Amino acid sequence: MPGFLKHHPQPHRFLVPAMDEATFLARFRRPIEHKTRHPGRYAAPPAGKPTADLATFATMVQAVGGTMHAQVARDALAEAVSSVIEFGQHERCVATARALALLGHIPENVETAAEKLAIAGADSPRQWADVDLAIIRVDLAVAENAAMLVTAAELPGRALAFLAQHVLALVDIDTIVADLHDGYDRLCAAPLPHHALWISGPSKTADIEQTLVVGAHGCRSLVVVPYSSGKKAIQP
Repeated sequence: MPGFLKHHPQPHRFLVPAMDEATFLARFRRPIEHKTRHPGRYAAPPAGKPTADLATFATMVQAVGGTMHAQVARDALAEAVSSVIEFGQHERCVATARALALLGHIPENVETAAEKLAIAGADSPRQWADVDLAIIRVDLAVAENAAMLVTAAELPGRALAFLAQHVLALVDIDTIVADLHDGYDRLCAAPLPHHALWISGPSKTADIEQTLVVGAHGCRSLVVVPYSSGKKAIQP
């Protein structure tokens, strides 16, 4: 600082005057007057709204690099999940509590995330570092871009969806909406969760030399198993 004061002609222009804690906090917390009002929520496109059906959603799942399983009845979910595990030769498989509630029983070689969370806690992501397949239940799905909503009720710690090598998503076809506008309407209609994730296909990036790399920031593959339950509301 002495050298700065010696060589700079007007050092006082760059120095912040000292102030006590109360003055600093008062300035920090003062209301900010915006010159322009917030525009509010953007309106949905007037035309070209996608169809909220399974066919449109399935097309987009494949377009973003995911794999679409054939639709099954709810009582056949366990058999479908077992076939995916056997086909992929997955070793360590972890299912969330709500996913297991849909399956009815625990397939062979599938751990329950609830038991692990009870032991290590939701803030211990290391326990999912070697998970080969994560089985999760989706709150709703978007036909427009194959985005699937997963809330804190499903993943309290979020890390399981990112650290697992592969993800198997259980999607109720009655929760498919046309676009993200409808998705947020459905989400905000219920009490907001602690956090929410949008997952669309496996992890993809092409930042380095425009070379597509799959699985760099998340799962390497994603399989969607659609089923029908006859319910349209997000279940807690």
